[in-house]
Amino acid sequence: DLSNATDLPASALPAGSIIAVESVLKTDTFSSSVTGGSNVEVTDLSITHAMSDASNKLLITAYFGVAANSDGKGQVGIAVHNGSTLIGVGDSSGSRTPVSAGGESTSGGDTGQVVFPNVTIPYEPGDTASRTYTVRAINIRNTTYTLYVNRNQSDNDTGSAPRGVSALIIQEVAG
Repeated sequence: DLSNATDLPASALPAGSIIAVESVLKTDTFSSSVTGGSNVEVTDLSITHAMSDASNKLLITAYFGVAANSDGKGQVGIAVHNGSTLIGVGDSSGSRTPVSAGGESTSGGDTGQVVFPNVTIPYEPGDTASRTYTVRAINIRNTTYTLYVNRNQSDNDTGSAPRGVSALIIQEVAG
């Protein structure tokens, strides 16, 4: 009989328990001109979240179903921004562009694209402040290009021009 049951507070859950799950799905396309080595926030891929306890952790998953640049290649990286910096990216060394995932496809012409650049990263904010997490597309080239998400460069109306879906998922895990 659960008639006298009460909700268990998140603070009473054992470490590793999922406290909250939030997600957003982007089905339309996105494009933006981005200078070499820079990043741009992809519209409609953001979640604002405040941790319920400062000792909890986040498990963040972000992905682009398809990504491309205006040079006809898939030279697009992906990362998550926490409102002040990119998180879970590689070390920057020399002129190398730090990303969480993504890179250059082997095909060229107007059909080159990165299919499913994705990342799952652990993150520990260390406080209960509200933050807006956004997914960023990163131009990994040294030249300004238009970056495309959920489509390739040409976006021709043919079966060989894919349309994708992208998402951001945040899971708060008890510390």
